[in-house]
Amino acid sequence: MKFNKDGSLSAPKKIFRDHILIFQLISELDFPVGKKLLIKILRGEVNERIRRLGLDKKIHFGVLGGYQELEISNFLEFLIRKNLLVVSLEKNRYPVITLSPSAEKEILERKFSFRADEVLVKDFVDKPLAVSYSVSPITDIDKKLFSEFDFFLSKFTDEQKKAIVDSSKKILCIAGAGSGKTSVLTNKIAFLVRFLGVDPNKILAITFTRKARFEMLDRLKNILDLDIRVETFNSFAEKELLSKGHLIYKSDKRMCSNKEFFSIVLQGISNIGFDLDIFLEHYFTSRERRGKEQRELFFSFLYDFRAILDSYYSSGKDENFFKKKIFDLKLSERTTAENILKLVTFVDEELELRGLRTFSNQLIDLIRLYLEFPEHIKRFEWILVDEYQDVNDDQVKLIELINPPNIFVVGDPRQSIYSWRGANSKKIFEFIDKDTSVVELTTNFRSSKSVVNIANEIIKASNRGRNSFHPLKSAKDIEGLVSIVKFSSEDSEAIAVVSQIKELACPRNEIFVLSRTNKGLNKIREVCDREGIRYLIRTDEKRDLELSPSVDQITLSTVHAIKGLEAEIVFVIGANMNNYPCKSKDHRFVELLSSKPEYDSFEEERRLFYVACTRAKKELRISYNGAPSVFLNKNVVACASHSGVEQGSHLSAKKSLDRVEEQRSALKRWRFLESSERNIPAYMIFSDRALEHLLELQPLTIEELLEVNGLGKTKVREFGQDILNILHR
Repeated sequence: MKFNKDGSLSAPKKIFRDHILIFQLISELDFPVGKKLLIKILRGEVNERIRRLGLDKKIHFGVLGGYQELEISNFLEFLIRKNLLVVSLEKNRYPVITLSPSAEKEILERKFSFRADEVLVKDFVDKPLAVSYSVSPITDIDKKLFSEFDFFLSKFTDEQKKAIVDSSKKILCIAGAGSGKTSVLTNKIAFLVRFLGVDPNKILAITFTRKARFEMLDRLKNILDLDIRVETFNSFAEKELLSKGHLIYKSDKRMCSNKEFFSIVLQGISNIGFDLDIFLEHYFTSRERRGKEQRELFFSFLYDFRAILDSYYSSGKDENFFKKKIFDLKLSERTTAENILKLVTFVDEELELRGLRTFSNQLIDLIRLYLEFPEHIKRFEWILVDEYQDVNDDQVKLIELINPPNIFVVGDPRQSIYSWRGANSKKIFEFIDKDTSVVELTTNFRSSKSVVNIANEIIKASNRGRNSFHPLKSAKDIEGLVSIVKFSSEDSEAIAVVSQIKELACPRNEIFVLSRTNKGLNKIREVCDREGIRYLIRTDEKRDLELSPSVDQITLSTVHAIKGLEAEIVFVIGANMNNYPCKSKDHRFVELLSSKPEYDSFEEERRLFYVACTRAKKELRISYNGAPSVFLNKNVVACASHSGVEQGSHLSAKKSLDRVEEQRSALKRWRFLESSERNIPAYMIFSDRALEHLLELQPLTIEELLEVNGLGKTKVREFGQDILNILHR
């Protein structure tokens, strides 16, 4: 035995060779491939193209089957920067990935130890960060204004005062979570009207939801007692089209009612050859369908379909925009995507035939009207836009056409979480030019010091240090509490969370339980039902409804649905590597068909986790089972008041743990025997990561087995029934 100088036992360092597996696969290929296809081969995904090219027969097919697509993508980028992989143009047409001479040497010498997920954390999380924009300083003139208008500004911080009195013609207010942006926006309008003499009829304020619109109208009424025009993008567009639409429409057009839209979609599903049950069966996975009635599934689909229809109109009805996106999909997903595109075309033609328009084409039609008849553009002296981090290209185009002499936009790039459905998170930074005054609100009035500290740590690695932000500081005197706890299973996590809720003294309507996906709430719902805990459900589809829990109800919600709300105590459940970043998303076809080419889903997942955590006013309780999220790196964990591992003490949790351990042992034993008989490495049957995902999902059918990352159709076809027999014997 060897000992270190301090007397401790010298243990050999574990060596990881994920990069070697990639090099060996590339060496084995008969021709170079692009990054997207290489990732699919490494993950063991099977589609028609991979099968046709015989790529699923390669010895190293699926060698990184347990990793997420984004993990492998970032690992490849890391290897490219290390000059181990080379990107070149194949026949001067498209980029492919090949080995560098250094990689060929590394295959023989094996000097490095790289593991995809560890490299991701080390390389992209712990880098020093730099702020990427310049904040306008508070000048002596500003301070003089602060003093002169102290009777109006006294309750605000200097940063807020700067945003309110800034006389620049183009202002960007970067407003951190809980920094009072709505108050700043409404008081900016009041300052313009009361003290700068701006005609209230020449002001337009734009919000994103009807709820936010009514809230702003109420606040302005209390401050000014004047009518200020506050609209959503859609309500503004509709009013303009009602008065001027005849200029572009050949015949009368009106808004399509929800009932009419549902009817047209149902007619379209029938027209493309499906009854509703079969269509929904194709669209949703068996796990997504489990426990849900047809009506609930149909409304979930409609939520997705509207977003896809939006993208169709925004692309100028360019079907190739979609077709490029579905080329590399596996056959079943490609077929479903193609059917969605047929439905989009039918619905568009039917709406046109009936003289109807939807929310999807309101902005498109108004932009067309303004382009063809610029003399009819509605003019304003000031436009103020809330939630600017979530604008899409059409909304920005509309503002550019109105071209106000003065514009004030407020938003937080850290909370941009809708790029998956067409929002362009880069627009808020593109707003900055030499004429832009940038004001930043960094005081958080919502959350305790502990919550703010961990939120800062989560987000500071955003975009690998680019477009990073000044840290927030809490205005609260209380330290608060943040815990990060690992549980042995999803069952034990749900039981423990509900047990904690029962012991809390705060009102139930001040408690949020947040999940990345709709289905992530199922276990909590089951335990709440069993324990008699009343709850209100907020899903992505219900986001725009004005739902408020009664005093004895907790709120169970997805993160997307809870944005803009807050609670004393927030539980963020399922914070593992399967959910953040998310492997199995609720709206995968929306993301596939609606997102822009520049969409960075990994960074959006980080922002989503940040949004979840910043809902907490006093306490934040993060929990997970399995491997932790990559966003819970060592610096983040170090910010927690408490972190550790807890075993569920409840009998059913103990049984669940024992059962999973039995399954794990049985599957490992079977994998060993199967690989020995075939004389291949055990990971060629399935990787350890695939095993953990298998145990987490607990699939009941062959179809559900296909959802396990790292199995794929070939392995499921060969081993599927044996795996199910072992899981459920």
